[in-house]
Amino acid sequence: MKLFVQMIENNEFDSATLVIVVSVLCRSNKLSQGREVHGLSVKAGMMLDTYYCNALINMYAKCGDLRSSESLFANLECRDVVSWNSMISGCLNNDEPVWSLLYFKKMSCSGVLADNVSLSSAVAACTRLEEWDAGLVFHGLGVKLGFDGSAHISVSNSLIPFYSGCGEINAACNVFRRLICKDVVTWNAMIDGFASNGLILEAFDCLSEMQVTGHVRPDTVTILTILPLCAELNLSKEGKAIHGFTLKRALKLELSIMNSLIDMYMKCNRVKEAEQVFRAMPETDLVTWNTMISGYSQSGRSGEAQALFKDLLHWCSRCSLSTMLGVALSCNSPASLNFVTRMIVGSNRNRIYC
Repeated sequence: MKLFVQMIENNEFDSATLVIVVSVLCRSNKLSQGREVHGLSVKAGMMLDTYYCNALINMYAKCGDLRSSESLFANLECRDVVSWNSMISGCLNNDEPVWSLLYFKKMSCSGVLADNVSLSSAVAACTRLEEWDAGLVFHGLGVKLGFDGSAHISVSNSLIPFYSGCGEINAACNVFRRLICKDVVTWNAMIDGFASNGLILEAFDCLSEMQVTGHVRPDTVTILTILPLCAELNLSKEGKAIHGFTLKRALKLELSIMNSLIDMYMKCNRVKEAEQVFRAMPETDLVTWNTMISGYSQSGRSGEAQALFKDLLHWCSRCSLSTMLGVALSCNSPASLNFVTRMIVGSNRNRIYC
């Protein structure tokens, strides 16, 4: 950014420079600085460059300012497929799947031909809205346009959760098997598809197949899909193996993974392992504490649950409805109920968040 400032001072920038800067700000989610660059480009008379305007539309959408994206798009004189895709995917990523499909329809009416990005976003929007018939139409269009193979994997990656979502797991498998080259998104979609349709064994088999191929490694999404299955079915051995895999592969242990590990160990009645994960965490959030408290309560360790609840109030001075439900399970006597009540009422700093 220092170099960019120098270029501005020397008036040595063009639209290509601004595209690079806007893209960097987009990845960093720096909306305010993006607006400053936008203002600069207006003064410099660069808003007729479609390529640059597309970058701005995309930045605003990805930073959560969909209104600014729509305003820019509406004033864009020359719209190409990238312009439309920025709005179609932008609406989808901002939880507006209906508008995503409306923009797709407008694009088709304008004569701009859909590409793999348009179709993958449209299929994903249909999945969100459970518009199964429309999704089938988009699949047919993808086949017609030649976007159903490994060369355009994003469409297949959207079709797998689409078919899984409507219960057509065999159709999802057909899409999956037809792909010669699969990325981690493909594998995750198939594993989640099996899991969401109650095919737990198939989900684990798919994970094993993924590892055997050696081309793609499980990522955070994979782990967060598998660990709840281990917790639900009391598969502590498999869960521990997943834990070991994350350590062996030096997979970034995000907070969500650590919380899921605690939940898995607690539900498998492996309290010591859960405590070890908890103590080793460099940072925690309210979900972490709630999972530990509920785990203690459900495993009959009322004293530990109430002690941790007390620590929580000292740690962050707040709790949630989940905290209250978790600690309530530990109240197996009038004395313990009285203790918890005193802790809640007596802490003037405490706030409850639903």
